[in-house]
Amino acid sequence: MDFKERYSFPRLYDLSHLGKLYFSLKSRLHQGWFEEFLQTYNAKFRNDINYYQVRKASEIHYQKHLKSRTKRCLKNSSEFEVLKGKGQKIFKRKDFECEEKDILDAIKNGINLKENKVIAYKNICIKIHEKGRFHKDRCFDSWVNSRALHVRGIEVPRALGYFKFKNKSYFISDYLKGGIPLYKYLPTITEQKDKRKIIKQLALWIRKIHHHQIWQKDFNSTNVLCFNNQFILLDLDNIKYENLAEEKKIYNLGQINASVADTIKIKDRIRFFYYYFHGDLPERKKLLLKGENKRQDKVVSLLKKIANKLGVDTDDNGDEQSN
Repeated sequence: MDFKERYSFPRLYDLSHLGKLYFSLKSRLHQGWFEEFLQTYNAKFRNDINYYQVRKASEIHYQKHLKSRTKRCLKNSSEFEVLKGKGQKIFKRKDFECEEKDILDAIKNGINLKENKVIAYKNICIKIHEKGRFHKDRCFDSWVNSRALHVRGIEVPRALGYFKFKNKSYFISDYLKGGIPLYKYLPTITEQKDKRKIIKQLALWIRKIHHHQIWQKDFNSTNVLCFNNQFILLDLDNIKYENLAEEKKIYNLGQINASVADTIKIKDRIRFFYYYFHGDLPERKKLLLKGENKRQDKVVSLLKKIANKLGVDTDDNGDEQSN
């Protein structure tokens, strides 16, 4: 059976359905196959559908798919369970056994990591939030965002459960004992070859976060944990998902840059930006090179504003002296 006989069928599917079809097949087939498919499909109709329209429709379907997978942590499923009672609400993994008494005992006997709001006990970490009348529930946001980041392939501590009782909420995750904050980790790397490798890894990791339109409002080196040769994102209640503007991406880069100002040299910062904007992205190269100077000007300008606000010297001499 030749190609036309196999794939010529009535136009029962609109662009949305073609997007779903592309989404389900793109990991198994190359771009040329689908373009050939569209040529045969369009031969029967007046208004052609092009490959980029289908890709856009596929991206919309992909975002719906991610939202659906995220919401599973709020429903009874093979992986999660929901328990509700008088004055109590629980979302947790089915394999995680924990009750109110266990949480209170862990808080009493655990190690205070941050202002009595984050407690480490054995192999778990407990975030505590006392909800005010006009306050959002930070622990609930951490629970949902942890799942949302996980399904997008962003490394975070494994979420175990969300508990709410007695006007307080608790977010429980794995305690990554031995993890080091980024600002403490970078000075421990003495070999330049190893430092370049880590800088590239960090740049590609942040670019991956931005590629998924993820906005971390407080993206500084204290909220990035280095653990088992991976970068782990913390402070999950400050995560937003939106059509991320270039200015916000640049602002995140400025936050990271300012918070590690005393730990890496200016040459290493340049390498970081090279990997973030250019490295390992041949399909985007032309797009990135277009208006490159304008983008770099925005980066430099905003970095200086943020650095000055945080008291970091941005003069050439100052950079060299502090690094």
